[in-house]
Amino acid sequence: MNIVKGVADLLRKSAPASPGSGGSAGAGGGGGGGDRGTRSPSADTVTAPPSPRVRFSDSGEEGVLNALWQKYENSIGKAEKKKSLQTFVMHFVKAFKDWEPGHIERSFDQESLSDDTVLGCSTGHPSEVILILVQEISQITSSITESSSYPESSANISELLGDLGLSDEGLTVLECLTIVTRSVHNCRVFSYYGGVQKVTALLKAAVVKLKTLTSLLASDEQLSDKTVENMRTMQKVLVYIVTIISNFMDLEPTTTRISQFLNSSRHTLSSNHLATVAPSTSKIMVSDRNWQRKAIVSVMEAGGVNWLVELLRVIRRLNLKEQWTDLSLHFITLYSLRSTISENTRAQNHFRSIGGLEVLLDGLGLPSSKFSVSKQSFVPRDERSAILQLQILSLEILREAPKSECVLESV
Repeated sequence: MNIVKGVADLLRKSAPASPGSGGSAGAGGGGGGGDRGTRSPSADTVTAPPSPRVRFSDSGEEGVLNALWQKYENSIGKAEKKKSLQTFVMHFVKAFKDWEPGHIERSFDQESLSDDTVLGCSTGHPSEVILILVQEISQITSSITESSSYPESSANISELLGDLGLSDEGLTVLECLTIVTRSVHNCRVFSYYGGVQKVTALLKAAVVKLKTLTSLLASDEQLSDKTVENMRTMQKVLVYIVTIISNFMDLEPTTTRISQFLNSSRHTLSSNHLATVAPSTSKIMVSDRNWQRKAIVSVMEAGGVNWLVELLRVIRRLNLKEQWTDLSLHFITLYSLRSTISENTRAQNHFRSIGGLEVLLDGLGLPSSKFSVSKQSFVPRDERSAILQLQILSLEILREAPKSECVLESV
């Protein structure tokens, strides 16, 4: 028995550490975040996030952010850290709301282990900041999953978010991530720290939550105002989540189309004062088809495409029940799916195998009788235009899918 025990101890000591068991070199001071949510790339033994290492500059708004980040790292105690992080992310959104990465002269496809450092956020943001934001995704996911119904009350945005297991701080973190994922370099760091898996898990939790709320339609056609507002709020939260996934997969300067759509239906986003989550102008990105293919595969393997299709199903159910749907969420979901299957045979076959074509065909036509021809005169012109864009985008996806020509002939 002692010999067996000795061999077991020897094997245990010689076994390599698990990806999440030790600190990640180069991640910077996580400020008490520990290694929760970190991971090392499975394909190699790289121990540092993709280079170069980005630092905030010491002047202007970045100088303020640098000071706030140092305060967060040096804070002690859970409450103090939470407050410091809340202050930081609020200033981050304010400083970078309209941020777009500049041209990157050299390719980041070759992930160097050199200690090169870039001062200033012209092409990306500090990896330690991205790490903490990725870790916060898990907290938001847990909160949504564990949330329960609360008694009816006069609902304001804070109460609604509480019902859904969310907070204003959680929304700000998600908005930070919609900014971060505009950059190729940031997306690489985001992927390195397991961001794809975490945001997909968050997408699943949010879709399940919306689906649960929608299921109440079957038992009670006269839904309470609180339930209706909860459904609306969750759709708005999903706009952030799907935008993060869309940004991650789409490295071409096509954000302008999303921005134009969001601007054309801005009134559908403003009821709860949630911010627009796309930049106002086209993003300047490196055209890196190789990375784009990797990004799409990462999302597929994490189950992201499955949950985007499931989200379309839920939106379709809301339309059939003549419930309010966020047109921008519908658009960004379709846009993400088109980015996924465009010129990608594997993604096209996967999309078909999970019933994506059927969902799209079911959704063709106006979103609900609320926008039927008999009532079309009451629909604002910009909203009618948005609905038309949804239909065009659906047809474009059907055209991309294999053998969809025969399907379109029957429509």
